[in-house]
Amino acid sequence: MKFWNHLLASLVLTMLPAPLLACFCGNSLRFCQALPETGNADHVVFVGKVTQIYPKSWADMIEEFARTHRDLLESLRAQSANTSGRRLAGSPSADLTEWRKQIIEYFWGDTLTPTAREQLRTADQRELERLGFDQHHRVHLEVVENFAGAEAGEFTLYTAFDGSACGFDFAEGETYLVEAYRKVATGTWEVSSCSRTRLLAQATEDLEVLRAWKTGQRLPGRISGQIIELEGVIGPGEGRRSPPSGTPFRIRLLGGREILETTSDSRGQFTFENLDPGVYEVELGQVPALSRPADLTRAWCAMVTLSIRR
Repeated sequence: MKFWNHLLASLVLTMLPAPLLACFCGNSLRFCQALPETGNADHVVFVGKVTQIYPKSWADMIEEFARTHRDLLESLRAQSANTSGRRLAGSPSADLTEWRKQIIEYFWGDTLTPTAREQLRTADQRELERLGFDQHHRVHLEVVENFAGAEAGEFTLYTAFDGSACGFDFAEGETYLVEAYRKVATGTWEVSSCSRTRLLAQATEDLEVLRAWKTGQRLPGRISGQIIELEGVIGPGEGRRSPPSGTPFRIRLLGGREILETTSDSRGQFTFENLDPGVYEVELGQVPALSRPADLTRAWCAMVTLSIRR
């Protein structure tokens, strides 16, 4: 088995896509900040229990392919000394793009839509990279609770193998709050680590918001904030950011039926709760010119950052 695994490893290194760059998501909005997109047929939000993940890992895939394609791997091993660029000498099926298509067909063939099959048939190497058929898990879930777009009892989605490529690490038997979008190029549903998908046990606040939204209720508004001290030149990627030290800051909230006040804690954080819908202005008491808007007309919560120079 080690012999075949060694051969397949050489094949995979040659023809499968190169590792993607690290995943950068930015700040993900909570559901109280951005509710589900009503009327968007390419967006779903639901609670689902994972019933199957395929293939479970690259290692499983390598082992299976080595077991079922020994003749192919032996042929490739014999030709490996003559490999040049993208083509393998001495074989009528030597185009590495075609070999890659065969692997895609073997592992993901039954998951491809008619449109995706046609795309696979005509794709060149660059197009294969864009489509990413061989860079993901297929995940089956039982729909436990639907919020938007997942009316059927089962749901199938895809996510990248690697967390560095923004893949989400699902586990069989676990239950998740899932947010997925339909990929235009393939028509398949995709989930990434940048989405608001998370284990159900970690989604208590989001579930409260979604259940209220689904039944037509509106929860009391909330504005949370953070005061940051900047040291040095202020600009993109410049200066050092840290929570303020010393005396707490006085914060005022304008725009409601009355002016509200609070003070920041030792980490520079503050919160205003039980707010009506509306547009508010968060003002730093010690620096009246420093303020930030917070819109609760459509959102149910907002987060503001007040930056001061040390």
